[in-house]
Amino acid sequence: CVMLDYRIYTFISLCETRSYTKTAEQLHISQPSVSQHIKALEQHYGCDLFYFEGRNLKLTKEGRYLYQKEVGIMTNEKEIESYIEQMANGKHLRIGMTPSVSESFVPKYLAAYIRKNAEIHFQFLVDDMQQLRGNLANGTLDVVFSEQFFLNGSIFEQHIYHQEQLTLVSDPATAARLYGRSVSAILKETLLLPPEGSGLREIIMHWLNSRSMALTDFERVIVVNSITMIREMLAQQIGVSILFESNVREDVQNRRLQRLQMDDFFLWGNFQFVYLKESLSKDLYTDFFRDFQNMVTEHAHLPTVPYQFN
Repeated sequence: CVMLDYRIYTFISLCETRSYTKTAEQLHISQPSVSQHIKALEQHYGCDLFYFEGRNLKLTKEGRYLYQKEVGIMTNEKEIESYIEQMANGKHLRIGMTPSVSESFVPKYLAAYIRKNAEIHFQFLVDDMQQLRGNLANGTLDVVFSEQFFLNGSIFEQHIYHQEQLTLVSDPATAARLYGRSVSAILKETLLLPPEGSGLREIIMHWLNSRSMALTDFERVIVVNSITMIREMLAQQIGVSILFESNVREDVQNRRLQRLQMDDFFLWGNFQFVYLKESLSKDLYTDFFRDFQNMVTEHAHLPTVPYQFN
């Protein structure tokens, strides 16, 4: 029903934010309007779409189904527009990536891919995974390179393609001071941490939980949404951080930074490639990813995780 279209946008936004307040801010409408739109949809479909579990807003099974289908419809409409545009102007590929992936080996091989495919128009966006997920869902991004970040499997196709060690890192003086000590010694340091919504932060938080450590246990925590800025602050003797090996390899080689030698620290993370499961352009995305992965495997000898596309 056409008259419900604007309410569907409210519904999708609420599915993504899980907050009436954030949805109202995002759509520039009042919070009562958000409630009215959702209530109108629930009356239209004859069922509840959301429920509260404590303070957490959750989708009912009907709400999850509606979200999956409406995201697919909206994305397919955008893709049809995109197909028509590409018939006139050539192929384009809109690629998102998280900050830590943008400062890994990935851009180097994307650049090589760009040189080999001059006929494709590329667009890149670096942002946190929460924003990238929303851009995938609304069709303004085609694919995303990120750390492993567990997304809604009914909506997103996720392929792990690379495993990489993470490292505890600091300036050389701090590394010398902490040499040979237990990892619990870092609790007396300042921790430089990526923001919420970052796959890297999710990996770090999972590791801290596994060691019964919390952010409140640290002397100080500074949240920084740029890997470049974290590296620079570390070089200026501001604390310690946990980053992917490829984020800091050059700094370590140049002796601006140094890995902390702690026998009880061992952590790996996965990189993944993501796109919408019901995308009309699935074949284009999987072909692009195969070419990219083959290029990385051939030239970098990085440990990749083979995946059989359906």
